[in-house]
Parts: sequence; structure tokens; C-alpha cells
Amino acid sequence: MTLLAGVVIGVLNAVVIGAVLVPFVTFYANVAGTYAVGTAVRNMPVVETGDETPDAQPAA
Repeated sequence: MTLLAGVVIGVLNAVVIGAVLVPFVTFYANVAGTYAVGTAVRNMPVVETGDETPDAQPAA
């Protein structure tokens, strides 16, 4: 009986610790993912199309 109680208490402790840690891990994973995407986008070269380049504008 004591062994069963110890196992149940251990499982409950794991559930409580997981319930507390999972939101923090999820939040920081989202922050890290957003940072990685932002870094990748920041380093992308700007693609210029013909109508938007300064050379394509008519002379004033």
C-alpha cells in the first residue's frame, strides 16, 4: 500500500510540475520562433520590381 501511495504521489507531482512548466516552455518557444523568423526576414534582400525602382520614375 505504501508503494502504491508513493507512486500516486509521484505521478501527481509530475502532473503539477508539468502543468506549471508547460505554459512557460510554450511561451518561450513561441518567442524564440518569432525571433528566428524575424531574423531570417530581416536578412532577406529586397526584391525590386520595375515600376518601383527610382530609375523607372518619370523625370520631373
